[in-house]
Amino acid sequence: LDEDSMATVIMLVLDPGNGILHWANAGHPPPLIVGSDGARYLEGTGGVPLGAVEDPGYAANEAELLPGTTIILYSDGLVEHPGRPLEEGFDRLREASADGALDPEELCDAILGGTLGDATSSDDVTFVVANSPAVLGDRLSLSFPGEHEGLASLRATLRRWLAENDADPDEVAAVTMATNEAVENAIEHGHRLSAEPFQVELERTGAEVVITVRDRGRWREAKGGRKPGDRGRGLSLMRAFMDEVEVSPSPSGTTVVLRRALRAGTAAPVS
Repeated sequence: LDEDSMATVIMLVLDPGNGILHWANAGHPPPLIVGSDGARYLEGTGGVPLGAVEDPGYAANEAELLPGTTIILYSDGLVEHPGRPLEEGFDRLREASADGALDPEELCDAILGGTLGDATSSDDVTFVVANSPAVLGDRLSLSFPGEHEGLASLRATLRRWLAENDADPDEVAAVTMATNEAVENAIEHGHRLSAEPFQVELERTGAEVVITVRDRGRWREAKGGRKPGDRGRGLSLMRAFMDEVEVSPSPSGTTVVLRRALRAGTAAPVS
């Protein structure tokens, strides 16, 4: 910031695996939370904008993040309009967002229509809509940066998805460990710890769960004659925990497919 300038900032960390939302606010408009009971602004301890004082202090806040909750962050241009009370802008945003049944894309359209309509704003208008789905479903596609920081989020999401698909605790642990090994390969060897994203697809087909990890990196030659995708004992661990492991390297990246049948989906023998 320049010496005479200021900026408002809000930062949130969403942890849907543990159902927790953390945030800190430096003079920014409050987040809007949309759930089954309607829309409400998230109140908490705030602070002054960045640049307002020489040594500011900011407090971390925490709230429950229920499945199905939607969170909206926005710039003040969405609620501040010349000739209109600021409170009216906040009311219009809350009313436009109150339908908790809308998906994020539909909610974005509802927000623009309910706050701006046909009008234009003299200020920048930016907003972000994030949703913590109530149910992840039979098929889920995820994208993560090729760095270790995304692993905890991936494991939490995978555990929740497996539990929703009737996996036993030992099956959850086994599939999570095998997937973690496959993803570690993609991060360390395929992407060389870069921010280049890789994809993870989770699919339930009948009794079987299928985990697919795709990277777009170029694998280095493995030492000791090992095949690409083998982090020492990593491939052996994947095969020990899964029914089937398929590694398909190519010039454009490597695909690892892990398969395991869940006991809950296996029909009992007829006596």
